[in-house]
Amino acid sequence: MLDTGILGLASYIFFVKSSFVRLKHNSSAIIGSTLFALSSYMIVYGQCLMWFNSIILFPLILLGYERLLNGKINFYYYGLLTLAIISNYYIGLMIVIFCST
Repeated sequence: MLDTGILGLASYIFFVKSSFVRLKHNSSAIIGSTLFALSSYMIVYGQCLMWFNSIILFPLILLGYERLLNGKINFYYYGLLTLAIISNYYIGLMIVIFCST
């Protein structure tokens, strides 16, 4: 239950701070983060705690990746990506493949 709330908070931060998404209203970010946190994938894999930690980091990794694409050199992306790979190797590599395409 706490993991779902943290996932909702991480996706809310992504929706608010991302320049690619640009949600104009705060309520849209709240609704989008709630829908992402309570999607069927999260509910089904919420029982497998080892998979869930890397998914929590995914919106924050996308935010760091966006900063990297804008030309800013930051260790935010690399640090979170390393933490995702350490947390779960399989999902961490799926995130690497997603960000490399």
